Amino acid sequence: MVTRSTPIKRLRLPIGLFLAAFCGVLLGGSPGGGIGGTGITGFGQIQAFGSVFVNGREYFLNATTRVTVDGQPSTGQALHIGDIVIVRGSADPGSRTGQAQYIQVEHALLGRVDEVTGAGARFTVLGQRVYLAPAARIEGPDNGPVALHRGDVVAVSALAKGNGAWVATRVTRLYRAQRVPASQRFILQGTVAGVDRERGVIRIGTQPVAVKATALDTIRTGEQVRVEGHYLGKLPEGTQLRPVRALPGGRGEYVEMEGYAAAPPRGDRLSSNGIVIRYPLTAKPSIQARIRAAAGRPLVFVGRLRPDGALEAIRIETPQAPRLPDAGGADKPGASNPHMEPPEVTRPEIEHPEIERPQIEPPEIQRPDLPSLQRPDL
Repeated sequence: MVTRSTPIKRLRLPIGLFLAAFCGVLLGGSPGGGIGGTGITGFGQIQAFGSVFVNGREYFLNATTRVTVDGQPSTGQALHIGDIVIVRGSADPGSRTGQAQYIQVEHALLGRVDEVTGAGARFTVLGQRVYLAPAARIEGPDNGPVALHRGDVVAVSALAKGNGAWVATRVTRLYRAQRVPASQRFILQGTVAGVDRERGVIRIGTQPVAVKATALDTIRTGEQVRVEGHYLGKLPEGTQLRPVRALPGGRGEYVEMEGYAAAPPRGDRLSSNGIVIRYPLTAKPSIQARIRAAAGRPLVFVGRLRPDGALEAIRIETPQAPRLPDAGGADKPGASNPHMEPPEVTRPEIEHPEIERPQIEPPEIQRPDLPSLQRPDL
C-alpha cells in the first residue's frame, strides 16, 4: 500500500497561459474533457513525483492505492521516472489532478540483449528493435548510469512505434551477461508474425517462442500479445500467453493515452498502442497536420472508450510537462519535499586595521620651592 503524499505546490499561471498549455486538435466535446468526476484511465510514462504525474496530470495516492509491477503486488517505492504505467482512478472536472486507485507497471520487454549499436542508443531484445528516447538512459539496479552489452538482461519500459519497434523511456540492466541466472525469466510483448500450432511455436516479430499448442487456439497473426516465461532450452519457453488490450475500462471511460500514431490516418480512424482511435472525418486535415508537427514524437490522445474498445477522440495534444516549483522534484511518490543539503557558507575573513596608538609622555610637573618655616619657641 502507499501512503498519501503531500501534493507538490504548482505554479499558478495566468488563465491564458493555462489554456494555451492544452494546445491541440479539438475534435469534439469540451476542451476540459467533460470528465464530470467519472472514472479516468491514464496511459503513459511517469514524468515526475511528489504525487505521480502522467501526461501532465497529477495523480494523488492514498492508503488504498494499489501498485503492481508486471502483475506482482508492489508499492509506490517501485515506481520510477520513465516507467510506462496504466493509472486508473477518478479525476476532478476542469482540473489537471486526479485520485489514483490503481497503478500498473508493465515492461514491454524483459530479457537478454541480442545486439547493441549506436553506443547503446539502439539495441535488440528478444528480436525486438528498441530505440532509446532522447531523455531516457540505461540504469543499473542502483539507478546509476551503465553501459549496455550483448547478453545483459534488461527490463524495458517503452512505447510501441508502430513499425514493430519500441521507443524506450526507461531501461534497467538487471544482470550483466556473466551473471545471468540459469533459468532467467522473460517478458515479450509485440505483434504476432506467425503461428505454428503443430510445433507449438509462436513468432513475435523475428523471435520464435515455444508455448503449449492449446494456448494458440485463439491466437491470430497480426494480434498484439504478451508472453511470459523462462529461458530454458533452445527457444524461450512461454508459460503465459494473452492478448494485449492497452486500455482497461468500460464504455464511456475517460482516457488520456500517450503514444505514437502507428500509420497515417485512414478515413475516420488511426491507431496507437494497438488501439483504434476514431474521430470526425472533418477533423482529418487537422489531425494530419498535428502528426506532421509532432515529427516522430509521441502524442496524447484524449477521449472516451466506445463499446467496441475503440477510443472516441475528443482532442489530440502534445505531451505536457508537469508544472513543478523546481526542476528536480521528488524521486519517489510521497517525497514532495526532497532532502536538500544546506549550501556550504564561507564566511569572509575580516582584517582589522592596525591602529597605532600615540605614545603620551606624562607632563613633568615642577613643584614650587616653598620657604621653610621655623617654629617659634614656646
